[in-house]
Amino acid sequence: MHAQGPAPHAAAKAVLVAALGGCTEATLAAILRKQRQPVTAIDMALTPTLADTTPREIVAIHMAIGIAGDGLEMEKIEKAVALAEHHCPVHKTLSAAVRITRSITLRQA
Repeated sequence: MHAQGPAPHAAAKAVLVAALGGCTEATLAAILRKQRQPVTAIDMALTPTLADTTPREIVAIHMAIGIAGDGLEMEKIEKAVALAEHHCPVHKTLSAAVRITRSITLRQA
């Protein structure tokens, strides 16, 4: 029993989700640079869904990806995101056990 603060497993879940976001974002940024895409910013918001029963493990994570830049084409960005997911080791590891979904929003810089 924990007298104060969140249980240690809550912090561990947050670190796991943050690792997915950080790895995917870094991989995506590298791919977009290599493709010479005019990206000025990448934002990611990850939302985990927990199981209804104990131990309340993560069963799904939704990644809302926002990308800013001038003249971005959704088709090229979607391909870059798919490549990033394929090359990110955290994504590959988690996707074997957790349903990972995404949405992409493009904005002008």
